[in-house]
Amino acid sequence: MHNNRILYSIFKYWHARIQAGHLPARAQIFPAQISNLLPFLFLADVESDGGIRLRLIGTHIERLLGFDLTGCVLDARDSFHSACGVQRDFYDAVTQRLVIGSTHELYYDTTLEMGIHDQRTAENIEPIMLRYDRLILPLSRDGERVDMLFGGLVAVQPCHSVPHRDAEPIVFTEVERFCLPPPYIWPQREGVWQGDLSQSRAVLS
Repeated sequence: MHNNRILYSIFKYWHARIQAGHLPARAQIFPAQISNLLPFLFLADVESDGGIRLRLIGTHIERLLGFDLTGCVLDARDSFHSACGVQRDFYDAVTQRLVIGSTHELYYDTTLEMGIHDQRTAENIEPIMLRYDRLILPLSRDGERVDMLFGGLVAVQPCHSVPHRDAEPIVFTEVERFCLPPPYIWPQREGVWQGDLSQSRAVLS
């Protein structure tokens, strides 16, 4: 995550627009200036009731997930998004004015679906996997209260198919996460996470 050059470029663009400690506003984000980053970007509105609605989703993200999330509302009752850390990160970015970076791994194990009809052992059936880095950045019209979120999502491991949110069982792990409060100093870029993913998986119910 720390060494993701695309997300680091998004962070630098956002950080350069902080003035006198005040968060940048949506009006300071000009797509034409970052056209090479557009496929990886998202924008989300913070609604008056505290809900978060995704306004814009880049084509890289849409292709990765297999469907368009534009207009999707993050609902606290949605156990899938909650368990995947999606809601927590978005809401923490809003309420605590944090920059949040994370690496997630998400897949479903086809062995449980195929086992009844397929006599191969589980060791011979590969899971369908998705691994991505995500960055969430707060925006504010008045420089203080967060009213929008800006960020990016980049696939860091190729996948043959994306796990559908209704597939069972969904397997998810948060590989890495960092939270940056003001003055928002990016972590040391040479610190590359190197760990054993196999020991950090948890099945969602």
